[in-house]
Amino acid sequence: MATGFPYDSSGERNLVHVAKLLRLGVPVRRPGAAALDLCNVACGRMDAYWELGLKRWDSAAGSLILLEAGGRVTDGSGENTPYGEMIVATNGTLHGELLVLLQAS
Repeated sequence: MATGFPYDSSGERNLVHVAKLLRLGVPVRRPGAAALDLCNVACGRMDAYWELGLKRWDSAAGSLILLEAGGRVTDGSGENTPYGEMIVATNGTLHGELLVLLQAS
């Protein structure tokens, strides 16, 4: 899985999510660009990606590529939009499970 950290203080909240997944034995990577992370999920290099505080220009193109590849992109509550406070993107198979883990933090 991959994640990112925004440049404001909301990045600290993401540490809770990262710690939870690491305790479950899930490897978490931080490649560096939301568009690249979304494309990595689209082509199968990553199974999932989430991040807080993205802007539309950070996620629009990558989200479209992922959706066209058959993946799933929602906000943190599961609504079919990549433009909420949190973006959650997966290969589709583990989307519900990841949403439950992220919402429980």
